[in-house]
Formats: sequence, C-alpha cells, structure tokens
Amino acid sequence: MTPLPLAEWTVALDRMDAALAAATQAIERRDERLERAVAPSAGEGELPALDRIDARLADWEPRLRAAEELVASVERELADRATAAGAWRALFADWEQLLKRGNVAP
Repeated sequence: MTPLPLAEWTVALDRMDAALAAATQAIERRDERLERAVAPSAGEGELPALDRIDARLADWEPRLRAAEELVASVERELADRATAAGAWRALFADWEQLLKRGNVAP
C-alpha cells in the first residue's frame, strides 16, 4: 500500500489556513471602517457621519449665499461700467461727426 502524502496535505492546509486568516482580517478591517463611517464618533453627543456631513453642508449655506450676493454685485458693477462705456462711445462718436461736418471749431 502506498503511503498517504501527509506532508503535502499539511502544507496545503497551512496555506488555506493562512488565506482564510488574511480574508477574515480584511473583512474585519472593512467592518471597522464601515462602522466608523456611519457610527457616532468617539466624542459623546456627536452625530453619525451622514448627519455631520449634513451639518457641514448647512454651515456652507450662508457662505454660498454671501458669495452669490458678491457675484451679483460684481455683475451689476460690470453692467453699469459697460453702460457708461457705451454712453461715452456714443458721445465721442457724435463729437467726431460734428468735427467732420465742421460744425465745431477744433
């Protein structure tokens, strides 16, 4: 009778055991990261991650409104300046036409 390859089986079982241990550790690390992401932080009374994100977004609302108002005021200023520049161009065009007709002495 042929002897059983116990040494090879032992090596294969050791490799499987190491692979299972590594997979178990990876799953545990993933579970810990997930738990930290959705659970309240270590500080007492702190909100879960999604609530903290919502709170930070709410903090940004006044800043965004202020920036929007600033942009609107800059756009109004630019429009006013463009209007003034157009009026000056029209005035100079009229003046140039008067000079060409000879109605105004240089």
